[in-house]
Formats: sequence, C-alpha cells, structure tokens
Amino acid sequence: MYLKVNDGQKDYYYQFSDNKKVTVGRGASNDISVTAEGVSRNHLEIHSNNGEYLIVDLGATNGSFINEEKLEPKAKVPFNTFFPVQMGFHAKIYLVDESEDTKSLDKLVEETKESLEG
Repeated sequence: MYLKVNDGQKDYYYQFSDNKKVTVGRGASNDISVTAEGVSRNHLEIHSNNGEYLIVDLGATNGSFINEEKLEPKAKVPFNTFFPVQMGFHAKIYLVDESEDTKSLDKLVEETKESLEG
C-alpha cells in the first residue's frame, strides 16, 4: 500500500508496509513531516494490521477529518481508499491501493525521497 500526502501545493508519495504504524505531523521526529498550515507537531498516526488501516488523531489543534467529519481524538477510525484524511486547513493524506501501477508508484516514492533530501 502507498500513502499520498498533499501539503496543499504538492503531492508526496510513501510506501506503507503492513503491520506498521506511521506518525504524521509538523515535527521532524515524525515518519512523515508535513509543514502545511494548521498541521500540529504530532498530528496523527496511521496503523496497518493485516490489510486493515486505521487513523488516530493525536489531539491535533485543528483536527483531522474524513469526509468532512471531525475525528474524535485518540479514537481508531477506519481509513480506506475512498476518502482522504484532511489535516489542518489544506493538507490531505490518501491511501493508494497497490492495484494501481506499482512501477509508477515506486518511481513517485523515489522522486519524493530525492526532493526531500535535495
């Protein structure tokens, strides 16, 4: 599975392994750092367990939303490819299914790594 993160201006791609937890927020200690307006230092977690994906809002000041519904802080909420998670004012995270062209997605992941390093 892959994650697409849009910071309100640009898309970034990350590979997301099963049975893993990923942290997302403005802080550099997160697995995925998003510096868009309204994103908290430690905004949310994404959990993967045997093909099931869950989002946990970590009490972010400006909240997290799925389909315009605000997520309850600390509650595990199902996450799927239908609706992105909005963080703060403009940032969004999408779950991208591997049934799409994985070679193209792998290339986008590499381009993201290069742009963040360079």
